[in-house]
Amino acid sequence: MQCARTERAAQGATYRKILYWLRATDARPVKADFFLASGKYIKSATFDEYRQVGGLTLLRRLTIYDQIRKNSHSVLEYTGFAARNLPDRMFHQGRSDRF
Repeated sequence: MQCARTERAAQGATYRKILYWLRATDARPVKADFFLASGKYIKSATFDEYRQVGGLTLLRRLTIYDQIRKNSHSVLEYTGFAARNLPDRMFHQGRSDRF
């Protein structure tokens, strides 16, 4: 599979740098590597399965691998997709304590 790699960096974020591999044909995420401010490689993720829902391509399964505890990983499976309107105020970083 042909992929393009892109890098995102942010000051004050949980992960200082994230490397993304995006599928060349449609820019769909395939893999991501996460780094701390110290530069330490701490996690990776694979975007394993997508699903068509209401004309949209949505992530169905994501696997996160711990690079410190090599045998540890988490699988997130998303089901029961439903569209809803959410107010912009829910996406303010200062409100994250309410989730």
